[in-house]
Amino acid sequence: MSNTHYMAGIDMPTWQLEEYLSLLSLLPRVLWANKSQEEVVCTRIEYGVHAQQYALLFLPVHLNRQQQTAVFFIPGGGWRMGNPDLFRFIGYFFVRLGFPTILGGYRLAPVFKFPRQLEDACCGLEAGLKAMKSKGLSIGKVILAGQSAGAQLASLLAYDRSESTRRYLSQEDIAGLLLISGPLNFYLCGEGDIFKLIADYVDNRVAWEQADPIRHVQGDVDIPLLCIHGQKDPLVGLQNAFTFAAQVKPGLSRIQVVMGAHHSDLVSLYWAKDHPAAQWIADWLHRCSARKRAIRTN
Repeated sequence: MSNTHYMAGIDMPTWQLEEYLSLLSLLPRVLWANKSQEEVVCTRIEYGVHAQQYALLFLPVHLNRQQQTAVFFIPGGGWRMGNPDLFRFIGYFFVRLGFPTILGGYRLAPVFKFPRQLEDACCGLEAGLKAMKSKGLSIGKVILAGQSAGAQLASLLAYDRSESTRRYLSQEDIAGLLLISGPLNFYLCGEGDIFKLIADYVDNRVAWEQADPIRHVQGDVDIPLLCIHGQKDPLVGLQNAFTFAAQVKPGLSRIQVVMGAHHSDLVSLYWAKDHPAAQWIADWLHRCSARKRAIRTN
């Protein structure tokens, strides 16, 4: 089904041009935002022999050992480009909000096919949590998060019930799920650039279905969800967020649409002053953390 069905009256080629220009303008700001920050300590953690099999652990210089909730964030890149070092600014963002953060890397398509990326996400999470424990942090809950392709992987970490995934993380240990610009319903990704990216990511129809996030949501899991999506996203249609959230347990899902924003525009939320999405995320994170702590003390 074409995403343009949900974008009536909009000239899609114009959006694609705007997206391209937006991406170009972001590159120098990414380099600026990635500069080391004195209040944050970043540690590289390798969990495999491949160059992409590593995670970055971000901790504040002055640790809050009372904090029991961590963030595990999986970056995007169409499953075929990028690494945690490119997205250091995301780790800085979450640490400034008070959350120790793991930024997970994974082997890339098309050389490596699904589920290798999901396996790497699991291993990166495990390695990061072990590193936090070695530094004296008693993390009891994890907020899973991801952007674009990383949102697809984070959603599988939350909802995939296969033994290979659940042996790394129990659903009871997940404090929340934050998905930004995610391809969450592959039925809505059946054409255009996103279809080509998914086709490079999965080997066959069975893998396509296993990698499709919405197929794993059964509406019975107590995990708060926040979806953030750009209104003008030309790569991943806005209805990915709406249809996915509709399958989540009633009362637990929230969708925030950034008006006028394209796919890559939302990268700026991690450093732009007064970006509405940044405040949505901050408020939601603290509510999720407090909610789970309250349950644990009952």
